[in-house]
Amino acid sequence: MSLPVYTATILSFIISMILCPFYIRLSRRHRFGQQIREDGPQRHFQKAGTPTMGGIVFIFSFFLVTLLFAPLTPLLILALFICFISGLIGFLDDYRKVARQRSLGLKARQKFLAQFIMSVVFYLVLWNYNHPTAVDIPFTGLDVDFGYLYPVLIFFMISGTSNAVNLTDGIDGLAGGAAILALFAFLFLASMQGLEELVYFCGALIGACFGFLVYNLHPAR
Repeated sequence: MSLPVYTATILSFIISMILCPFYIRLSRRHRFGQQIREDGPQRHFQKAGTPTMGGIVFIFSFFLVTLLFAPLTPLLILALFICFISGLIGFLDDYRKVARQRSLGLKARQKFLAQFIMSVVFYLVLWNYNHPTAVDIPFTGLDVDFGYLYPVLIFFMISGTSNAVNLTDGIDGLAGGAAILALFAFLFLASMQGLEELVYFCGALIGACFGFLVYNLHPAR
């Protein structure tokens, strides 16, 4: 990584780490506490009342730093759009849990509908820029052209990865830690392909997640 990317990552970390205590106090004041499923592990019941919707902090930090440092290209705007809508879905899911005082948020069909609309917008933007529909198969030298099935692939990628993170979330620090490892891989791939805007995107999100993890590691605050 270049010095500006390191700077963006560290700045995002600092902003996220500074904002978290303020958000924790605000959440406790307004009782934005975690609702625990009754059929979940007994040890998870001690997490009841822990401030939720913490993604607001690291998404804000990451967006701010990315827009300050990264060149504003259509690819970056598209990536930020996907991240924002995914974060919005997560926020609405958590908010419904808090408002209803139950562990059930958005219904599965509501999440899939939002992710489907996201996938359609994603595909239309790529189609407008004549993005190829062929996908390289790693380590084989082969590529598969999905053609008209490319939008289906996009939907499965978006819904699969976002719901995988959702399923991972639950044990303190697990989702954030796993996301950071994946983001380091994406940062490396973006760097190898010369996608400067995505290098900043990944670096800023890594820093923001690390700042969040300071307060989300066991026992999560």
